[in-house]
Amino acid sequence: GYFGTYVSELRALTALSVDQAPPPVFASILNPKVDVRGEYGTAPIRKHLQPINSSQRQVIEALKFALEKIQGPPGTGKSTTVFHIIDKVLPELRTRAPSRQGHA
Repeated sequence: GYFGTYVSELRALTALSVDQAPPPVFASILNPKVDVRGEYGTAPIRKHLQPINSSQRQVIEALKFALEKIQGPPGTGKSTTVFHIIDKVLPELRTRAPSRQGHA
């Protein structure tokens, strides 16, 4: 159920922060009444990598909190939306070329 997913996510985040300070999003997870602003960057949406529709674009442009929920029925483009969110948040992935070492 939902609670089990919540606990699993909390354990994963806790494990990631063992050697460093907890990320700001912890405040939103541990106390859902606290809204922590997110940092989504200003990188343009690269629709040539993955086509995006106007609804998905609106969701991406409206993001403002560190903890956001993307939901909808199957086939509505949640995965595409998440792809573009990650592409905006992690700009260092934009310039990193894939490694082909070890491939024949």
